[in-house]
Amino acid sequence: MTRPRFRLLTINLFSRWADPDDFADTLGTLDPDVVVAQELAPHTAEIIAERFPTHHLRPDIRFSGWGMASRLPVVIESRTPGWGRGCTGRLLVEGRTVNVAGAHILDPMHRPLTRTRVRRLEQADALVAWGDSLPADEPQVVAGDMNATASWEVYRRLAARWTDLVLEAARDSGHRARNTWGPPGSRLRLLRIDHVFGVGLRAETVRLRPVKGTDHSALAVDLVLD
Repeated sequence: MTRPRFRLLTINLFSRWADPDDFADTLGTLDPDVVVAQELAPHTAEIIAERFPTHHLRPDIRFSGWGMASRLPVVIESRTPGWGRGCTGRLLVEGRTVNVAGAHILDPMHRPLTRTRVRRLEQADALVAWGDSLPADEPQVVAGDMNATASWEVYRRLAARWTDLVLEAARDSGHRARNTWGPPGSRLRLLRIDHVFGVGLRAETVRLRPVKGTDHSALAVDLVLD
């Protein structure tokens, strides 16, 4: 029996520096059903809006933009959640409801550092509280730029609630999960800080693609419902 599946892409677009043509090529190449975007600027928001019939986009010329879009039936919540820049959606995949959260956790280098650490943990806890509020029989996906590797407390709190689907897929294939972030202007990737967590589903394939002008790679994951 074929299980319901969909492809989700998450990408930090580095605000106004993302190359719109290369981003459009990335969407065409990876062909996602759902997009979760961080640091979304107006010129890249237009590209998403042109390609996805349902979207909730909040672009910004600085670094506070975000958005979610889908080709599948979805109800996207427009409220600002407790984790700040992002939103939630109730996605319909072959008759089944999948709850999706897009998140952009605060950069740990934001000053003052002591307050930033507290805010980051508060944002992670808000995501967990969202997950705990949902029906237990509905799959959940949390995707975005968490600004945290596996050594950070933010990651550990999220990984305690949901499975790191990218890491699980890498282990199943005998590979390491690839890094997603590197210095601006370079295709070198040094840290894995963009994540897709979930429960009630698994990652079948994972693909990364650099986008010109950004310091993150697009992360596309084929998700199969249990």
